[in-house]
Amino acid sequence: MRLYRVFTDFSRSKPSLKLAKGRLVDRVRVYVRGGGGGQGAEKYGGIGGRGGSVVVTAHARSGSLVDIARREKRRFVAGSGENATIKRKRGRDGQNQTIRVPVGTMVYNSEDGSVIADLNEDGEHVTVAVGGDGGSIVMENCSGTKGDRKIIVLELKTIADVGLVGFPNAGKSTLLKALSNAEPKVADYPCK
Repeated sequence: MRLYRVFTDFSRSKPSLKLAKGRLVDRVRVYVRGGGGGQGAEKYGGIGGRGGSVVVTAHARSGSLVDIARREKRRFVAGSGENATIKRKRGRDGQNQTIRVPVGTMVYNSEDGSVIADLNEDGEHVTVAVGGDGGSIVMENCSGTKGDRKIIVLELKTIADVGLVGFPNAGKSTLLKALSNAEPKVADYPCK
């Protein structure tokens, strides 16, 4: 099974890497944006709806990040809040956007590389982009605020299927180098 790392140039509309079915993707960069808040109705005392948030949820049945990597555009945008009207004094909140990832996924901020979350249990979730507040009379203007926007990195922690155990100078590193593209440190180590 091959591991692919997928990064997207967000100025292009199509993914830069075509993925065959059954491949394992261990790292994907995605753009996330919370929904904007709806406008309030100053004249009627209405409050705009809150924008939806983008939530990353660990799911036990997901095997890899290949479903996210196959998307035409790796963008996850939550719904915007509705504006207040004469009939509806409180606008409806925007719909949340959920990203389902396998258990054991690390979520990083792309800008500074900081860890946002480590999702190790089924159903564990983290909000990565918060929706904007709806406009109201309390604010100076009744315009809603914009939601958070950022680029995050989803990285799946993988565990080896095979381990090499043996005595010193038994040829473990030489075998690994011959069978794979790995570059282990190979040297003569004196036996004592």
